[in-house]
Amino acid sequence: MKFIVEQTRNRVERAKTFYGRNEHLLDASMFVAGFIFDIVTLSSIDDIFTLVQQLVYLLLLGSLIAYEVQIEVLKKNLHPKLNKIWPYRGLIIHFFLGSLLNTYILFFFKSGSFISSFLFIFIVVALILLNELPFIRNLGAYIRVILFSLCLSSFWSIVFPLVIGFIHWLLFVLALLMSALISICIYKILNRTPSPVIENLSPKNPLHRLSVLQRHYLLPSLGTYSFFFLFYIFGLVPPVPLSIQYMGVYHKIEKKADKYELYYTRPRWKFWQNGDQSFEAQPGDKIYFFASIFAPTQFRDQIFLKWYYDDPKNGWQTWDSIPLTISGGRQEGFRGFGTKQNYTPGNWQVRVLTNDQREIGRLSFTIEAVPASDTTLYFIDYY
Repeated sequence: MKFIVEQTRNRVERAKTFYGRNEHLLDASMFVAGFIFDIVTLSSIDDIFTLVQQLVYLLLLGSLIAYEVQIEVLKKNLHPKLNKIWPYRGLIIHFFLGSLLNTYILFFFKSGSFISSFLFIFIVVALILLNELPFIRNLGAYIRVILFSLCLSSFWSIVFPLVIGFIHWLLFVLALLMSALISICIYKILNRTPSPVIENLSPKNPLHRLSVLQRHYLLPSLGTYSFFFLFYIFGLVPPVPLSIQYMGVYHKIEKKADKYELYYTRPRWKFWQNGDQSFEAQPGDKIYFFASIFAPTQFRDQIFLKWYYDDPKNGWQTWDSIPLTISGGRQEGFRGFGTKQNYTPGNWQVRVLTNDQREIGRLSFTIEAVPASDTTLYFIDYY
C-alpha cells in the first residue's frame, strides 16, 4: 500500500514538474483544444444549448479572470483550498477562451464577406496569439481582460438580434452598453475587495488603488467596447446572426413547388463559379441575382441587393439598390432574388447589405453583349 501511495506521489510530482517546464505550451494546447471542441460541437447560431453553453463559459471565465485580478493586482491572499490548483488556472482560462473565440470567429466569418470581416477577424486572431507570448503574459491580465470583454460584447451582439428578430444599430449599441454595465459591476465589486494594496497607499496618492484597477480591468474593458463600436461604424463588424449560404447570377429563375430552378449557360468545368459569373447577355436578357440567406427562427428584416458597375472613367458606381424582405426559420436559408434589365457590358458586383449597411456577402461578375441565338443551351440547378 505504501508503495502505491509513493508511486502516485512521484507521478504527481513529475506531472507538476512537466507543467512547470512547459506551461506556455500546455496553455496554448488547451486553447487549441477549446477551438477543436467547439468546431466539433458547434451547432446553429440560434441553438439554445449553444447560447446557454456560451453564457456558462462567460460566467466561469469572468469569475476566474476577476479572481486573478484580485490575486495579482490587489495582492489578495489566495484561499488556502486553492493553493494546489491555482497554478493550473491557465489551462481552464485558455480552454474557455479558445472555445468562445472560436465560436465567434466562425459566426462572424460566416456572417460577413471575407473583405468586410477580414480586419476584424485578423485583430481577434492577433490578440489570441499575443496572449500566448511570455512577455505579454508577464504584464498581467491585460490581454485576458480584453479577450473576455470581446467575448462578452460578441455574445450580446448576437443575442439581441436573435431575441428582437431584426438587425438595427440601436441593438448593437444596447449590446455594448450591456457588456459595459457588466464590466463596471465587476469593477465595483473588485474595488470593494479588502486588499493589502490599500495599506501601502501614500497619503499623497489616495487614489493609487483605484488607478491600479482602472489600468488592469476597467480601461481594457471599456477600451475594447470603444474599438468594437468604431469597427461597427466603419462597417467592419459582420452582421450576425445573418449569413450567406449561396449566391449566383442566372439567365432565368422559376419557382416550381418548393424548389427554385436556376438557368445558366456556364461550362461545367468552371465548377468554382455560381451561375453565369461570365454572363453572355443576348438582346432582351435579364440578369437574375439569386441568394440563400440563413436567418434564425422568428427573424424578419429587410436587406438590400446593391448593384455596382465598374465605370471605366469613374470606377465603381452604385447602379441600383433592390430591397428584399427576408424571414427566418428555414434551415437551408431564406431564398430570394432580384432582377436587372437595364445594364451596360463590363464588370459588375452585387453586395448583399443589411438595413444598417453592413455587408453579408458580395459576388463579382462580368457582362458581355452577344448576338441573339435560338440554340442557347441552358443548364438547370435546383435550390
